[in-house]
Amino acid sequence: MNHINSEKVILWLASIYLGILPISGTIALRNILLLILCLYIATIVLTKVFKKEYYSFYKHFLTSIPLIWITWCLFLILFPLWAHEQDIAIIQLRGEWLQSILSWIVGFGLAIIIIKQRLGLLSLAWISAIPNLIHLTLTLFIWLEVLDPNKLGDYPIRNILNSFDWNLVNFDLQFNKFPLNFRGLEPMHGNLGYPACQAIALFLASSISITNGFSSSKAFSYLIGLIFCFLSIIIAGSRGALFFAILIVIMFLVVLLTQNLNRKFQKTPHNIKNFTNSIFLTKVFYYLSFILIFSFAAYSIHKDPRWHFMFDRIKIGYLVENPKSFICNGLNSSQEIILKNAFPDKKSDYFDELIAGLGSDGGRIVLLRVGIDLALQHPLGLDGSRVSYQKLISLECTHSPVHHFSHAHNGWIDLSLALGWAGVIILLGVFIFFIKFGTKFISNESCRSWAYALVLICLFWTTRGLVDSVYREHLLQMQGFIIAYIFAQMRLAEKISNLN
Repeated sequence: MNHINSEKVILWLASIYLGILPISGTIALRNILLLILCLYIATIVLTKVFKKEYYSFYKHFLTSIPLIWITWCLFLILFPLWAHEQDIAIIQLRGEWLQSILSWIVGFGLAIIIIKQRLGLLSLAWISAIPNLIHLTLTLFIWLEVLDPNKLGDYPIRNILNSFDWNLVNFDLQFNKFPLNFRGLEPMHGNLGYPACQAIALFLASSISITNGFSSSKAFSYLIGLIFCFLSIIIAGSRGALFFAILIVIMFLVVLLTQNLNRKFQKTPHNIKNFTNSIFLTKVFYYLSFILIFSFAAYSIHKDPRWHFMFDRIKIGYLVENPKSFICNGLNSSQEIILKNAFPDKKSDYFDELIAGLGSDGGRIVLLRVGIDLALQHPLGLDGSRVSYQKLISLECTHSPVHHFSHAHNGWIDLSLALGWAGVIILLGVFIFFIKFGTKFISNESCRSWAYALVLICLFWTTRGLVDSVYREHLLQMQGFIIAYIFAQMRLAEKISNLN
């Protein structure tokens, strides 16, 4: 009984850890939880590994851990030996890189030591969506006028209790007073977009279970979860999150359609009528879900003016003649004339918007060009830190850049500047391995939902790195924990299926 209770406690702690990972201001708590989980897993494994009934099980699992992931861990540990700035590289290893390795170990470990009371995909989806649920709750409170967003300040978690005044509650809800672009506890909307997209992938993957027999309660849970995640993204005003959420849905649809939905019903039904109704209700669920999702997306794109300038802003980023000079010294009058001539049919106000866009969409394109150039110049990376781009661009400029960006806004370029080409190749290999592994088992009845989850999660984080710096800090822990846990669950399901 005590053993069962301890497992429940650890699962609760793991759930809290996963739920708070994307939330700003929780560094100390997530580090404490990570340490507790590591110590618990190490204790259980060390006490059981030498017992005969467990030895073969642990040996089977350990031998199934991907070699490419082991290579990634060894690379991170050894990188300070050849880093350009070794002292800083060692500090970074003790910080974000070691923590990311431990998050992988926790994901693997939880799956193999707690089998009977595991976290299912639906539970993982709701836990991943915790930041978005908090965001929606706070949005409702602001709409009810009991929460003053101005009192949240720079430290929302500290100030939140003092920001409520229940005496001001107003149930006369008016749409024109809805707090669009409110980000809740987060300084950046991306911190809401990452967990939302991860949760969307998990909700979609877990919905595969209803193709084996429709369940209205499960379908309702999936649908509500998807709606909540998309609402949070749209309210926060995160275009990147909306784009990748839609991309996840499209990727899911492609895989689902190629697998042929009707063939998911493998078992021979005793009641043909119920079987047919189940197929019909499942299709209705997916049609309804996707209609709602794409309606949300269309509404957001129509209402958000940033989408209207986006393509021209991207174009002007490519037209900047000397991107490094632009970053270092800004845009001079002659360069501005050249850019203006590229848009002869546009009014001056529109062109001013495009120039302003060089600090956002257009600036990301300039950063991409500069980042590629820096990465080619530094194949071994710099110091493994998240500020490698800032250091290198400052050296190129010989002064503080006029256009200051904290990073290259591209995860793969930032990773290359920090760890070199080898780091990029190995981490990409890790993602590709898990994508291929998930694809291999996507038709396996025993672990199909987990396979969908693994493929969608890995595709999301691989592609998300193309437009934002996501291979750092707590985001690395999000990726490591969830991918390792899903992979381990698939391995267990496969082993159990083979035994049966």
